[in-house]
Amino acid sequence: MRILMILTVILFTLEILPQSLHVDGKTVRHEIQGIYNINSSMFVDSYTPFTNYDHDNFIISTTLNGSFIDAFYKEPPVFADSAFGVSGSVDAAYALTNDIIVTGTLNVCRISGNMAADIYGDNSSDVKSSLTFSNVTSMAGFGFDYLNNRVFSIPVFIGMYGQYGHLSLKSDRHKYYDSDFAADVDVISEINDDVFIYGITGGATVSFQIMQRVLIVPYYFYMYNLNNPNVVCITEYRNTPSIIREKSEIDAGSVSSGIIGLDLTFRFTRNLSSTLSVGSLFSSYMPYYNELFFSGTKVINISLTVSYRN
Repeated sequence: MRILMILTVILFTLEILPQSLHVDGKTVRHEIQGIYNINSSMFVDSYTPFTNYDHDNFIISTTLNGSFIDAFYKEPPVFADSAFGVSGSVDAAYALTNDIIVTGTLNVCRISGNMAADIYGDNSSDVKSSLTFSNVTSMAGFGFDYLNNRVFSIPVFIGMYGQYGHLSLKSDRHKYYDSDFAADVDVISEINDDVFIYGITGGATVSFQIMQRVLIVPYYFYMYNLNNPNVVCITEYRNTPSIIREKSEIDAGSVSSGIIGLDLTFRFTRNLSSTLSVGSLFSSYMPYYNELFFSGTKVINISLTVSYRN
């Protein structure tokens, strides 16, 4: 008899659990897309285009980057709270001819902090979540320089990339008032999953060299994913007739992004140079471009590169 009563309570609870209580998968997808936008921005600002080269030239670069995150997504809004990112990368490129190069990059990044979003629709206030995202990106490809002389260089690039990361996103315990239960329901949701994506990438660069000392290098970089990040979200509801754990798989959709970059390079010697990247200022704070291509993500990257070339 007792077993029958327990089963009855469980079935009754599952039956009356309102759909509005379930996590809004669309908002969670936008949280993940915002994280990947920032990851892509950090990667691109850490990338050093190889320009103004001759046959048999090579370059090796190392980059350290710090990122200050203002917003993850615009609509629906996903706010940043004390969110910060750090990354490091190594680039290498070699000129097979006066026009053609092969290049490769390895980048490691970590994003941590807090984000806030309305993940239950209109019946709940914004939910604050703690975030940790670690990711490794490798990329390889080749480029061709359409105009290569002592002053101007206009290389284009195409390649493949792969990313392997771990996403931990856990909401604070928060309350949701449900009229069916006539009580506050305590809710916790958590994502703790590995993510692998791969895709193609391409870009174009214009390099302007001044007195063989200073290079001004604007460029455009596009990363197109061929598979989507998929994660498992576990949501726990308390203060109900019985504790309910809901497991849902979330397809984050496309995390492709196009990013404007701008490098300012100073050559100390013929072989040694340093580069400051300021491209995130354009991607994040040009309103029309930011909304159309970057989904309202706002981040300031401070990237410093040291390069050696023969």
